[in-house]
Amino acid sequence: MARRVVIRAKDKEASSRQNSNAESTLDCDAMAILINAATEPNFGAILLNAAQRVAPIDEIYVFDTWAGTLPSLIASSSEISNQHIRAAEYAKRFYRFDSMTNLRLGTAPGRAIAARIDASQIKLGEYRRTCFDQPGICAKLSYGFHASEGWIVANFYSRKGSHEWCSTELTDIAHTTLSSILGAKRRALKPLTSIDEWQLLLSRVAPELTRREAEVCARTIAGQNAAQIADELGISRTSVLTYRQRSYRRYGLSGSNGFRSMLPR
Repeated sequence: MARRVVIRAKDKEASSRQNSNAESTLDCDAMAILINAATEPNFGAILLNAAQRVAPIDEIYVFDTWAGTLPSLIASSSEISNQHIRAAEYAKRFYRFDSMTNLRLGTAPGRAIAARIDASQIKLGEYRRTCFDQPGICAKLSYGFHASEGWIVANFYSRKGSHEWCSTELTDIAHTTLSSILGAKRRALKPLTSIDEWQLLLSRVAPELTRREAEVCARTIAGQNAAQIADELGISRTSVLTYRQRSYRRYGLSGSNGFRSMLPR
């Protein structure tokens, strides 16, 4: 059975008294990098690097269940070969035998859980051989958050016993990971609904644009054609095209997709 990772209130108060004058070990720079990288294709490597700074982590695997009950890969990275095979097999069938899955079933939306799972606790032999014994993994720490849309889970695997690497720093990294991914996924699901929102974002990422250039580019990004923009702003179609080209040249872009890629996701 998985062991829930908890901090008792009494222990937390004692720890607070002991460390009231101690220097914080929270690496804010590392956390900022994680937050900004949540939507990047190399997020898995960045997360593994951050985890390895505070614990002997050899592999990470992050997934969600927003599209249904099956785990959907968000990020993974490993120093052990054949990690993609383990990830695929876990998502396909082994997740059913993960103790963390049973813990998730009893957790209400809005709650977070954490569990330490040692290889010796895995009952299904094939699961243990594929995901633990063959790669030499001794244990994993699993962190999950039950959002209203589904679960986001971050797993940290190590070839050392879990008692050697449980740490508050790793927990901080896990919580930052879950929060960053949740925010990024929700922002991606919430489309911008007004020209004003596009224009506000554009003014932040491209501050050298004039007000009129920003108005034209925001409407272009929103899908309006030159005639529609000209009619809405009360200018000629030729002026619209001029403002567009001037804006693109200023930032070395070939079209509106260049500005779109600069906007926060």
